[in-house]
Amino acid sequence: MTRKKMLLIAAMVVVGAGILLGAAAPKLIAWSSTPQFCNSCHVMNDQYEAWFMTGVHRTIQRIDCHLPNDNFANHFLWKGNAVVN
Repeated sequence: MTRKKMLLIAAMVVVGAGILLGAAAPKLIAWSSTPQFCNSCHVMNDQYEAWFMTGVHRTIQRIDCHLPNDNFANHFLWKGNAVVN
């Protein structure tokens, strides 16, 4: 395979991945902000059940209490940090 063909294939893969990521990003962000997502990654069944079953906590999202909501950049900086940890 020639170098030109390899570069063309690599460029197509990168563009395709970018399109898929761009289309999926809003849904991934929304899903990863749900309590169900947090419970799926961590061993937090007891905490999740307590959050889900108790009074006022059912009306708010868990993420609202655990991440700063002052601006978009700060929220996602902390969200990324939580994923890494």
